[in-house]
Amino acid sequence: MATRPIKILKSDPNGSLQLDDDEDTKDGHTKADAGDTILWQIANHSGVHSIVAIKQKSGSPNFWLEQPRPRGANWQGTISPKVKKSEQYEYAIHWKASENGDELVHDPIISIKPSR
Repeated sequence: MATRPIKILKSDPNGSLQLDDDEDTKDGHTKADAGDTILWQIANHSGVHSIVAIKQKSGSPNFWLEQPRPRGANWQGTISPKVKKSEQYEYAIHWKASENGDELVHDPIISIKPSR
């Protein structure tokens, strides 16, 4: 049960975010294990003022043991240890570029690693 940081590096006015999860892809597709904690961090000069919410996408099964919630300027959630191996889960990061700006949405994916 590891902590998997996802750093928000850059933003786009259309809502897209560049995410770095230490797998060198920066494509918003994070690979994690059941029971892992996901920690979303906003990098300095990313163009992101704040995360408003992190929600599972409609039609995607609930895979959180602990729903994503604010933790200072960051957000944190824990994946259930009971999720199916090799499944993909879609979620949405709702964010703002400024305090009074519009709410934008980015749709990344978390894949649960297969058993070893």
